[in-house]
Amino acid sequence: MDLITLKHKHGKAFEITVRTHALVSDMNPEDGGEDAGPNPTELFAASMASCIGMIAADYCRHHGLPAEGITLNVVAQLADHPKRVRSIAIDLDLPEGFPENRKQAIINASKTCVIYNTLQHPPEIDLEIW
Repeated sequence: MDLITLKHKHGKAFEITVRTHALVSDMNPEDGGEDAGPNPTELFAASMASCIGMIAADYCRHHGLPAEGITLNVVAQLADHPKRVRSIAIDLDLPEGFPENRKQAIINASKTCVIYNTLQHPPEIDLEIW
């Protein structure tokens, strides 16, 4: 996997760079940020949904089904003690005319998502100070 670099911009905002891509993560004003970009929890939930979306689109293409217009809506709910993401609800909206008998297969394929599997089997996290 490629190196991901985060650099503090100002306040609570960080610029995230991966290869040639850059985006900003920040907090909402009510949480002390300037809302210059999605917050880390939103990025976390979006990474899960985008992983599932890509798998769903690949499944459709592989089986000759329509993939254009696939839409995902995701909402993460937080919990306290410890502060964490308690749940992630993802609504997968498939293209018009998608066969009813293939919907469970899309759900099954989605569970091969790297992010989904990472949450099922949490990684070791090694935080070091340089």
